[in-house]
Amino acid sequence: MRIAPGLLALSLALTPIAAATVPADAAAATPKRTVPRLVGAVTPGNAARYTTFIADRLDQVVALRLSVTPGSDGDFKASNYLAQVSGDLFMVFKRAGATEGGIEVVLPKGEARLVGGAYVVEGFFVVRSGGMHQGTLSYGLERMDPRIATAGGAVVRDMPVGP
Repeated sequence: MRIAPGLLALSLALTPIAAATVPADAAAATPKRTVPRLVGAVTPGNAARYTTFIADRLDQVVALRLSVTPGSDGDFKASNYLAQVSGDLFMVFKRAGATEGGIEVVLPKGEARLVGGAYVVEGFFVVRSGGMHQGTLSYGLERMDPRIATAGGAVVRDMPVGP
């Protein structure tokens, strides 16, 4: 069978257009964007899960619904954990070991309310890098409007901070 050269050229030219067309039902089946939400109580025993959750999501939107157990300078030697207001910031710090660096997560102190002996942090945030100082990786959380965070039908998926 012989195909006219003009017909072959037209067929080849239209192939990318036909391949790029997506049926409406296939577009509806496209998975929606997911916003992870860490929920639960942050304690000295599971704080690394919280700090790692944040560190793994640089420049991404996260949601939090947490109560954070306070940890003072005096508690630090025993647990390598610190959670307190310092100046105008609320910070949670967890060091992996006695001589290793750690991760700190900071946000404006107004974002953490002291309720019944624990700090409560709720909302949507963008994770930003605060750099590294003295072996500690630092991350800052910037509040984000929930309407923007869930725009386009984004799905919020709860993840427990730990036992």
